[in-house]
Amino acid sequence: MGEPKTYQIIRRLVYVKAGYDCTGHGRLDADTFRIYRNLERLVDDTTDKYDVAFTGLCRKLEHRPDVINRDDQEASRQLNEFRTIGGGLFEGGCKTWGRVISLIALTCKIVVNRVARGEGEKAVGDIAKVFSAYLDEVCEPDMRCLGGWDALERVFPDPDLQQAKTLKWFVGSVVVLGLSSLQMIMAN
Repeated sequence: MGEPKTYQIIRRLVYVKAGYDCTGHGRLDADTFRIYRNLERLVDDTTDKYDVAFTGLCRKLEHRPDVINRDDQEASRQLNEFRTIGGGLFEGGCKTWGRVISLIALTCKIVVNRVARGEGEKAVGDIAKVFSAYLDEVCEPDMRCLGGWDALERVFPDPDLQQAKTLKWFVGSVVVLGLSSLQMIMAN
């Protein structure tokens, strides 16, 4: 059995945001890659929109030795970090994709900040693993009620894909109308 979809998506996302090559982690199947690309776009949009707030939260976390500590209990501390961050955001459950995307965007910002401070690829992998576990533990029931990862595309469709579909429909319609007109002209 392969790795869970959440872990595959989050690992690729944090590695890419940290500037690391993720090709050594295997290929995503077509559906998972489509979800990843859409989530990446949504995370970029969210990060751009809330960059100042995310930067402030990251600074606060850097000064909290109880959540940012480099010892053999790192995974446990990181999980507590996500519980701390997500506690207010997910009070009463995840409920919406917007909340889930916001926490993923903040996590990517944390990863970028840690890499900038000199933490290496291992830290990025650890964060991906711990954060995926957090999403599965805290958000998975609500994500399932929202339709799972596959529903993300229906809720937040990629405008580029929508334009391509519209263009295909338009071109197809023009071709059908043109052929129909040609057939009527030829019949006369």
